[in-house]
Amino acid sequence: MTDAPSGARLNIFADLQIVADGQSASLVGDGQVLTFTAEAPQQLWANLQQLPVPAGIRSVRGVRALGQVAELLGDQGLELHVVGPAGELAHLGRGARSWWGRALTGSSRISVGSAAALRPVVLASVRRSRLFWPVLAALASGVAVAVARSGSFRTRNSGTEE
Repeated sequence: MTDAPSGARLNIFADLQIVADGQSASLVGDGQVLTFTAEAPQQLWANLQQLPVPAGIRSVRGVRALGQVAELLGDQGLELHVVGPAGELAHLGRGARSWWGRALTGSSRISVGSAAALRPVVLASVRRSRLFWPVLAALASGVAVAVARSGSFRTRNSGTEE
């Protein structure tokens, strides 16, 4: 898809506060650039997904929904910066280009933030997951087995075993 012609662009001016089940965020728009800021974006997203969708609005879930939003923003010449507690998490729409975005969401109009900015959000999401502790236990067991095997291998090859 191509960006909208220069005379047909949508402008959004906003200063919006969003609160969902105690989690808050803000959306500020100055025409072509929107900035969404949340201290706990993963919790806000989880809370928003639990809300009922108004009649007549089709629900799209998952990362493919982000790809659709990025394409719509880019088509209108808009860009959205999603900011968490440690910095920019994502850039969607105009000016964003990423093969990671295409691989994850189906749209190359999404750039993912730095590892430092993503780390607290990803860790918080993983910790809340029902799979976190079983996966962590399995990984720890796998590391222990690998260490035990590598120690046995070294002993055998060093000539100290019989």
